[in-house]
Amino acid sequence: MSDSPKNPGLDGRARDKDGQTDHKHPTTKIKHLREHYGKHFAPDWDGERTLGELLKESKFESLSQYVKHHGHHPVS
Repeated sequence: MSDSPKNPGLDGRARDKDGQTDHKHPTTKIKHLREHYGKHFAPDWDGERTLGELLKESKFESLSQYVKHHGHHPVS
């Protein structure tokens, strides 16, 4: 039996029962997002700061908006 989700969402994220994709929590540290999006993600930010702080200070409502605006893509 596979551990892979039956209905993977965008970027391979799992979907919950109602079909919504799993979102990063506001307490996710920038250093962990760099593991997914590369070392150039939020380059002027300390890796110990959080996604919530980044979104609030940069005036974006979601990680997907921030990523799209800045042209980041998941690293392989």
